[in-house]
Amino acid sequence: MVERRGAGPPLRSTCRGGSKRRHQWPWIYVVTAHASFYLNMFVGVTQAFQKIPALHTLAPTGTEVPFASAQAAVLALFIWIGVLAVKKFHISPHAARPS
Repeated sequence: MVERRGAGPPLRSTCRGGSKRRHQWPWIYVVTAHASFYLNMFVGVTQAFQKIPALHTLAPTGTEVPFASAQAAVLALFIWIGVLAVKKFHISPHAARPS
């Protein structure tokens, strides 16, 4: 008989839903995916203000009010969409169960 050691078996059973926390994974996934997308958008807005001449004239150093306003608007939008995503994301009760 082979003895299994390490984090593999306990981690595998947790990820497959073998613990009481199995209903927490979906919202954790949604929150982390959404946070990752927000960080990409943050960089996108920053680069837009650096590369697009019309935006660059509004905020040449990135500390001006138009830049802060754009970042605040993106943050507010992502918080609103994130809350909706967490509330509406459900796992189907008929989803395939691991064997």
